[in-house]
Amino acid sequence: LNEGRRVLDPFAGSCTTLLAAAMIAPSCESVGIEISGNDVVNRDDIMADFKSRKLTPPKALIQGDCTVEAVRDEARSSIDGHSFD
Repeated sequence: LNEGRRVLDPFAGSCTTLLAAAMIAPSCESVGIEISGNDVVNRDDIMADFKSRKLTPPKALIQGDCTVEAVRDEARSSIDGHSFD
């Protein structure tokens, strides 16, 4: 993973992939999609984890099904319409 890349995790769960990306390449832009609601995956806790580690947080943590085009469009719009690497 190189600096400045864009990372999408379509099955984000607790966002360990995005956390690792932020550790390896702090300037990467990341977005997570997770179908589970906040009762299963607490997005506020995930963002707090990034903050406590002083890592760049994901641009978005989207609740939805990654197979739905509108959800993927929302992910792309969170990084200004660019494609993911």
